[in-house]
Amino acid sequence: MTDTNRLTAQDIYDRVPLGARLAYSDGEPEPPKRFTRKHADWRRNNGTGMLISKAPPQTMPSYHLPGRFTLHEGNFGGTSGPLIVLHRTYLFTTSLHFHIISNPPAGSVQILQPLGDTPELLHLATNENEARAWLAANRYSDAYTVQVPEAA
Repeated sequence: MTDTNRLTAQDIYDRVPLGARLAYSDGEPEPPKRFTRKHADWRRNNGTGMLISKAPPQTMPSYHLPGRFTLHEGNFGGTSGPLIVLHRTYLFTTSLHFHIISNPPAGSVQILQPLGDTPELLHLATNENEARAWLAANRYSDAYTVQVPEAA
């Protein structure tokens, strides 16, 4: 990842749309795979995911919660559906660096649900028909759709 396209966690919150594919890194080189423990540690801080939620900082009388965002890193499981869904949430204070692999394509449809005061991306459909089919197969009472606009 070059310095010119590095984003901080705050940049992700401010500028990156839900549905974007992101890569993250701690800047360390990948160790050889034969060093399984070192490689597993490296993979925890280096990977990719789809941006599914962003939340601003919150200040309560007894604590302060930094802003955060969540990446969907994958589904793991059997033939009948995912058994494990891997989401990772990063605070604005993380030392990791991020870059955009791809933004959601113009014309695609975000299927969202309210998560507190902010939306959470449930699915990114390629078009309105696919979004309707996904919603019919996956019942969410408060889900809504938003079409991704053409780039400016």
